[in-house]
Amino acid sequence: METRKLAEEWTYRYLAAAWVWNAEESASVERIGTSENALSSAPQTPTPTTRELRAWARANGLIVPDRGRLGSEIHRAWADADRLEP
Repeated sequence: METRKLAEEWTYRYLAAAWVWNAEESASVERIGTSENALSSAPQTPTPTTRELRAWARANGLIVPDRGRLGSEIHRAWADADRLEP
């Protein structure tokens, strides 16, 4: 059986149906809003945990200690990289 292929197909169908419903459903548009200011009230992206930040830094070639506090340069590098992502 090709369960993965079948699961992907049904997932795509579900997402496509949800997208069409959202585009056509006026109640959802009123709840969600369509203005550019709709995202201005969204909460800020949460800062990563120390574990996540350590993993990110190592994946990006930065040297970090195994334990203890991370330096401000690591936090600054993450913030700069986060601003660059779309």
